[in-house]
Amino acid sequence: TIALAHLEEPITRPSVYNPDIPISLEHIILKCTEKKPERRYSNVAEVIADLRKVLISPNDNFVRMAPVMDNTSETIAISPRELEEIKKGRQNYDRQTYKSTPRPAARSGGKSGKEEENSGIEKLMTAVGVVTAILIIIILIFVFSKLSGIFNLGSGTKNTTEAITVSTEQVLDDTQVYMPDVANLPQDMAEAKLKDSTLVMKVAGYEDSETIEKGYVIRQLTEAGSVVSKYSSVEVMISNGSDTLDLKAMALEGVSGEAAKLLLEAKNIKVTLTEETNETIEAGKVIRYEPQKVKPGETVTLYISLGPAALLKEMPLITDVTEEVALEMLADVGLLPGERSEEYHDTIPAGTVISQAIAAGSQLTEGSSVSYVVSKGPEVSSKRYIASISETYNLSSLIGPGAASSSIEVAIRLEQIVNGAPVHTYLMHPRVITGQDLLPVNFPVIEGAPGVETGEVQIVDVASQAVIKTYPINFFAME
Repeated sequence: TIALAHLEEPITRPSVYNPDIPISLEHIILKCTEKKPERRYSNVAEVIADLRKVLISPNDNFVRMAPVMDNTSETIAISPRELEEIKKGRQNYDRQTYKSTPRPAARSGGKSGKEEENSGIEKLMTAVGVVTAILIIIILIFVFSKLSGIFNLGSGTKNTTEAITVSTEQVLDDTQVYMPDVANLPQDMAEAKLKDSTLVMKVAGYEDSETIEKGYVIRQLTEAGSVVSKYSSVEVMISNGSDTLDLKAMALEGVSGEAAKLLLEAKNIKVTLTEETNETIEAGKVIRYEPQKVKPGETVTLYISLGPAALLKEMPLITDVTEEVALEMLADVGLLPGERSEEYHDTIPAGTVISQAIAAGSQLTEGSSVSYVVSKGPEVSSKRYIASISETYNLSSLIGPGAASSSIEVAIRLEQIVNGAPVHTYLMHPRVITGQDLLPVNFPVIEGAPGVETGEVQIVDVASQAVIKTYPINFFAME
């Protein structure tokens, strides 16, 4: 019962006794203790390779377990050397059997009682020996079938016996060996494996590889399974690994954009930054990157978060209204006043908004600031514009006969064109004058509008507002 338990029942998982054991180490133990040889490691090099991986990634489930198909084993091919030994053994057995076979006694007219008794005992012993041999053979067949899976007892499947396959491979002499397979092995393990086969490993060169780890055998120049001379040198190519940088291993997501840029540039990677809104990643942090794998000298694009997208607001029209009203309009839509400036304006009253930096109707994010310009009114110059006139006007030519007894109400005014419109300034208020009087038009100092250099002195009929006489004058700027 104990023997059959060893043959059939799997061992208790090591984690039952030690829950802290790494899963990869547990699988190595289970694979080493598989009941069927074909489900175990094929050689110690494979065991060592997996044990090395345990040291690096103890919690990764990388051990390749053979799938459970049935309990039958694969046919094991007999080598020519083994076949030759079987033939020699058979020949020796035949010779020994021939020598031990009893010869028929010479006819002498019958056997004696002693001879018959001996003959009976001999037959009985022979029968017992044969039965014992058969039992031993049956037991051996049963045991080996359990070990190697030739029979599938107790599983409900049909028992099968596989034929022995005779190999036709080349028979080696004492100076030859088969070249082992060392591809994908670490350099030191490959060298040890070749040394076990009485071969010397020679590194033919090194190659870059995107798939084979640095220091592992990429390929062997002598094909596995080929016949080579013992103690001869066999060449292999060793991997330099890849200079491709896997950015996933750097865990750049969530790192500040500037920090990620410095890390990549330290590895001779060019970096471009692209900003975009993100509802979950903090502003200034890396959202993602492209590509995931890159070589020195190549470019990586880092996408940096601007934070959640802000609400958009429409810019109102705030010109031609007072500054106070404009600020209220901005506040109503969630916008802020930006830079404020002032300018003189001849037609827009002081305190009124002249212009805005952002056109009305534009879409702005909530909280954006808007600059604007406020009018200071017309510019007041520090210079005075001065003119003078010294004339007289005889009204008799206007009134005609009877001028001495006639009178007229007149006024004298200055007319200037300011900002395209006539502006009047009275120099002499309305006065009644008879036809025989001379009207003096004498004004030594006439101050005009700032910046206006011309004008007219006009004599006006007050009743009709008709201009009786005009005198053009020029103004001069004075500090």
